[in-house]
Amino acid sequence: MPKSWSKKKKVQYDGKPHMDTPDLDNLLKAISDAIYQNDSGIYNICIEKRWGIIGKILIEERQK
Repeated sequence: MPKSWSKKKKVQYDGKPHMDTPDLDNLLKAISDAIYQNDSGIYNICIEKRWGIIGKILIEERQK
């Protein structure tokens, strides 16, 4: 969240969908390139952007 936002606005947006730049497909490409040398084995992905007071990327692996 931008540092210029008030605390009230940050609380209001925390956890809400983030529908601004960067585009979701660009984020996915950057993350997959950073983690996998060859990502051809990935067959299912669920990805979403949400506002957060603390910036983070969560990656969860589902058990087969």
